[in-house]
Amino acid sequence: KTQVERENLKDRFRFYGYVENIADVISEMDVYGYPLNENTFAAAELNLQEAMWSGLPVVSSPYGGVPYLIQHERTGILVDTEKDYQLAIEHLFHHPAERERLGQNAATHARKNFSPEISADRFEDLYTKLLHRPKTKKQPIFKKDSLHSSTTAISGAQLLIASIGDFAEALRSSQEGNGLAKALKSDKVIAESDDLFHQGCIIQFLHAHPTDPWLHFWNGLIHWHRDNFMEAHDSWSMAIRYALGKQRVFYYLSHLAEMEQTPFAREKLLEIRREAEQKLSGDSDVSSPWEMLLLDPALEHDGGLIKELTDFLKSQPQIIYPELALSQQLEKAFERAQGRPIYLWGAGVAGQKAKTAMDGLNMEPRGFIDRSQKLDAQVQRLPVFSPKILNEEKSAFVLICTMYYRQVAEELKELGFNPFEDFLALHIP
Repeated sequence: KTQVERENLKDRFRFYGYVENIADVISEMDVYGYPLNENTFAAAELNLQEAMWSGLPVVSSPYGGVPYLIQHERTGILVDTEKDYQLAIEHLFHHPAERERLGQNAATHARKNFSPEISADRFEDLYTKLLHRPKTKKQPIFKKDSLHSSTTAISGAQLLIASIGDFAEALRSSQEGNGLAKALKSDKVIAESDDLFHQGCIIQFLHAHPTDPWLHFWNGLIHWHRDNFMEAHDSWSMAIRYALGKQRVFYYLSHLAEMEQTPFAREKLLEIRREAEQKLSGDSDVSSPWEMLLLDPALEHDGGLIKELTDFLKSQPQIIYPELALSQQLEKAFERAQGRPIYLWGAGVAGQKAKTAMDGLNMEPRGFIDRSQKLDAQVQRLPVFSPKILNEEKSAFVLICTMYYRQVAEELKELGFNPFEDFLALHIP
């Protein structure tokens, strides 16, 4: 849409963020819209149960557990496409009596099926049936070390593969590399993953295992396919930093040499790319890194060049220091801040953990930055500011204390703050 069209639409939408009392918002609604991706993990969807209990007609999608909650055209409307979703909303707008009928049916159905007493009885029946089943033996994901009788740690990538069964076939093939051609084809499959797999698996496991090189590698593939080249560059650089040890990641990263801000690393990546282009000079139409490698899977880099680049990337500071304890991260951050006023972006659990750790180090931040309306004017005796404070406090140094550090980093850059120089993101377990 044009800028004028966007401005005209601006007053027609409200983005609430976190709401303490959802009843206040539901009471203003005529229809509850809840479109879903066909690969959704939606199950009991408590928010739909609450909307139906409140007497709202629901327009949703027949995926996941939703068809078990809503009967089409009796207690709500289920649609398959974006166009049908639009038509359903418009239909209810023009037919208030139909809204009333669906809403009343939804409320009656909710009270008969979703009350706490009924749910408790159903859970009790289910648990009783499970308890009477014969016991079965499962192979543990964590294995005991026979020498030390302690739990042997396994990587986040291994945990992810073990957790999702057949869905992990491409991940397993990419990691095991039984033939480069097979690994490259698996890389391509991973790159084309949908957003639910990306956000629900790769990103979630990265938050828990931020030093896992394979998770960074796969994250880079997906970002590359979506033309998020800076994110792909960052992810592949992190994969090398945390010792992935696979030659192909250097080819992939060389396609993004222009994204590298450090002249030394940029020149090394360009050398790798020039080397590949010389050997594959007859194939100028190659557009993706896996296509390039499939043309000559035996292509290898100069070992000295790879070592130089690897050592350099391992030595460079990152947006986060996930390999360090929180207190050590804070000490490094204070070295970078050089006496400037420090703000913690995020006044939730993670931000409060950071504040507690700072108390133990006799460090005092200026305050929290947060958008949530839920938060009090003060958290742990510190004021909570809107991000607008940074328009005035240009000398601030910001520590990002939220899992959404990439989004916050982009916002800070728009305000004129530079990574490493003006802000860092903490990894807070």
